[in-house]
Amino acid sequence: MKAITSTTCVLAFLLGLAAVAAPQTPDVVVSEGTDNVLKMVRDPALQGEAKASERRTAMIAVVDQFFDWQLMAQLSMGKYWRSLSPEQQAEFVPVFKELIVSSYLGHVESYNGEKIVYEAPVIEADKGRAEVRVLVTTASYGDVDILYKLFLDGESWRVRDVSVLGVSLVRNYRSQLNQLMQREDFATVMERLRKKVEEQQQAGGVNLK
Repeated sequence: MKAITSTTCVLAFLLGLAAVAAPQTPDVVVSEGTDNVLKMVRDPALQGEAKASERRTAMIAVVDQFFDWQLMAQLSMGKYWRSLSPEQQAEFVPVFKELIVSSYLGHVESYNGEKIVYEAPVIEADKGRAEVRVLVTTASYGDVDILYKLFLDGESWRVRDVSVLGVSLVRNYRSQLNQLMQREDFATVMERLRKKVEEQQQAGGVNLK
């Protein structure tokens, strides 16, 4: 399960979303964004360890345009979000982002031509919500189910959660964070998160600051 998760969260989280000039349907946002980031992975001008920082920074810049880190951080902190001061909330969001991105950034670069199929989006127009299901065909695990959950922010669709094989990223982090917040204060939790980010960066991630 860990092998599946680490490989497919790549495609779930960091295959990115491309900037567009006009509003697009959720499935087009996801599919074109995926293509955009994979082009960076395959771009000869961005290959090699010497270009790693430039390549990864470019991919992150694309993802930043469409992943709502603020909302995802808030949802992941769950009931404890309201207990945080505005300063603590502002401190948590970028560390939460680093925790996720530094964990999966290296994996996206291992993409090796796996088949990706995008299903028609399920849109709840009255609620401003949509879901886009993506099937990634892998040699080892067959079809892997990825579900993007998006919301309409003005005229742009933005990602608020991703589920891989039925496991919600937001729900998973909320469970872990709630357990930590139950027994530790905020400062201690942040120290733990920063240590984890540092470990992941040393293992091949990138500093997002």
